[in-house]
Amino acid sequence: MTRRVLTLMGCLIVAAACAETPEPEATEDAVVATTEAASGPSFLALHLYNPPDEAAHQQFLAGFAGLNAAVAEAGHPETQYVAWKVSGDQEGDFGYLFGSVWADRATYEAVHGHEAYMAAMAALEESGIEPAADEVYNRYEQLSPPAADPAPMPGEGPTFLANHLFNLPSADSEQEVIAMLEEFNAAVAAAGHPETRYTLWKVTGEQAGDYTYLFGSLWADREVYDAVHAHPAHQSLIETYGEAYETLVGEEVYNRYERVME
Repeated sequence: MTRRVLTLMGCLIVAAACAETPEPEATEDAVVATTEAASGPSFLALHLYNPPDEAAHQQFLAGFAGLNAAVAEAGHPETQYVAWKVSGDQEGDFGYLFGSVWADRATYEAVHGHEAYMAAMAALEESGIEPAADEVYNRYEQLSPPAADPAPMPGEGPTFLANHLFNLPSADSEQEVIAMLEEFNAAVAAAGHPETRYTLWKVTGEQAGDYTYLFGSLWADREVYDAVHAHPAHQSLIETYGEAYETLVGEEVYNRYERVME
């Protein structure tokens, strides 16, 4: 059975325009991956960062082509590294993020141990290319169901990502958030975009930074995002759950991003 998974991430601050970076033809048009049946939860690897300067950042983004080709050679062309930058007002310390979503942890580890991937990583290390002097790197397991087909419809502008980083008081709270998100997913579908879903993830392994959870959504472009958020079905749920969500989550970092690799 095919599982399609939204690859979510979060991040923040400034930046100049970024040039296009070549990707293998198998890449989907966003941070979206199609994965075959897996033995564990979908697995997300996410880096929040600030580039040291634009020239170094362009070199870094160009390096994704080699890594993505190696992932494809290792048997998983549906998984790709993709980079994003904050759009609009920024929250938190980081203006960029890059990441990848995997069928499960076993797939992630198998690819990272593949000779093609290790060779591509060695080439990057030898070149001395680094994304930034500082970054926050976490890996996550997916808690809520994926969309049946989350590939966004073509938009007029760059693919648009909305992301929340936060903590929860207890494991029971996870189910409360998932229930809320499922109602919002129904509202998004009612507004004409069933391909977009809010998805909840939780850090696995050692945590970097202050936040254990993230949820987010992937949109065709900013116009689609704005239209759905103005839809009566979505607005009604904001009124119903807004205060409850703020009480449950407390402090959070919420940012929206435009993709810098197309």
